[in-house]
Amino acid sequence: MRSSIIIFTIALLSLCLSQPSFANSRFETNSITPNILVIYFHSYGSNYTEAFDAPSPDDSIAKAMLKDIPGVAILSIDRESKAAINGSDGYREVSELTTQCWNDHPSLKHIVLCGTSLGAYESLAYLHYTPQPIFDKVCGIISVEPTDDLADLFYKTRSAKVQELLFSAFGGDPIKEPDYYRSHSIKTLFSNVPNRPDIKICIVSAKRDRVVPPYQQKRLCNTLREKKFQVQLVEIDRAHSVADSGIYGIALHYVTGRYERNLQPLTVK
Repeated sequence: MRSSIIIFTIALLSLCLSQPSFANSRFETNSITPNILVIYFHSYGSNYTEAFDAPSPDDSIAKAMLKDIPGVAILSIDRESKAAINGSDGYREVSELTTQCWNDHPSLKHIVLCGTSLGAYESLAYLHYTPQPIFDKVCGIISVEPTDDLADLFYKTRSAKVQELLFSAFGGDPIKEPDYYRSHSIKTLFSNVPNRPDIKICIVSAKRDRVVPPYQQKRLCNTLREKKFQVQLVEIDRAHSVADSGIYGIALHYVTGRYERNLQPLTVK
């Protein structure tokens, strides 16, 4: 009996250890044959359920995206905040889970990267780390309240928690680690990203944002246009938060080509 318990315990421990560190993830789709995969990056202090619970479970980001565009799937994954900032993990788990998703759903054809706050930075930074097969499938990016320059953010944010995260992720402030901060600005990360004029990017900016200065999003739009991306700016008259879910639906329409007219600048009150 004792030996059976030991064998069972060892087997259970082996099973737990074999579980991928990205086990906390969620996938939903509105079709048995989805062709668009939205990869969602959550905000700082949140987790993979954000897309399905925020702003509320009945009016979530996922519901807005799955509402009226057929063939959409959403994949959300837990991310460690420091690795999200400094890229120490090379976003490998994201790539592995995306590849797994692709293999499980062969009808998938296109990828939309989407994120909020810290996740908004990740949705852009991930292009620097993406393996070529995934990069080639990206058709759009939805980035809600992103930062473009982490050194600038360190000094301009009104959030002590954000400043503490940056200090921890880079092992000091921008004076101590200037190159480390600089190398992770979007402009630097994108220096090795090939021009993709076919990719549409929607940047959402909160006018009363005290966490990420709104001017960063406008500057980011210029950086992205220099890389030949198609860029739209959506301005919301609110503070930094998970935006109204409807914004994500509008943005998904744009980046997937449902809106042909020029939306810029679009202000949502």
